[in-house]
Amino acid sequence: TMNRPFVTVMHAAIAAVFLLNITALGGCAASAAPTFLEVRLAYTGPTEGATATELPDRPYPIYLTDELVIDNHDVVAASASQTQEGVPAVQIELSKAAGKRLGTITDTDEPIVFAFFLDGTLIAAPRVMSRLERRLLITNLTGFTEEEVEALVARLNV
Repeated sequence: TMNRPFVTVMHAAIAAVFLLNITALGGCAASAAPTFLEVRLAYTGPTEGATATELPDRPYPIYLTDELVIDNHDVVAASASQTQEGVPAVQIELSKAAGKRLGTITDTDEPIVFAFFLDGTLIAAPRVMSRLERRLLITNLTGFTEEEVEALVARLNV
């Protein structure tokens, strides 16, 4: 049989680990998960209040606003995917509220640019030509390997 002090210490250790895991997963109201994925509204031409931002894969800048469209807190599920050409991509399902916001923004005849930031670094800026809602496929992740896509998906699914 186990002696009482050992059992008490073991229960305390299990409780501490459980509490740490809940806090790390954002289960504690006092500690929200950090934002690491941000999607901001951008334009292809000069726009009041927008800042010109150069992209390594484009000969022209995008004009970035501070308007946050979605972030990692809006992601319900993520999975690794590929384009038809076999390039790594990330498929994302958003919350209903985020899907509605995205649908409202993209319900226009004008092309829209979304700037995707990962840990503060611009990773993609696709031009959107049709209405989007809850499901997104992020392609053109310049330089991302399959392993990096898998790591991003794991972070989004926490």
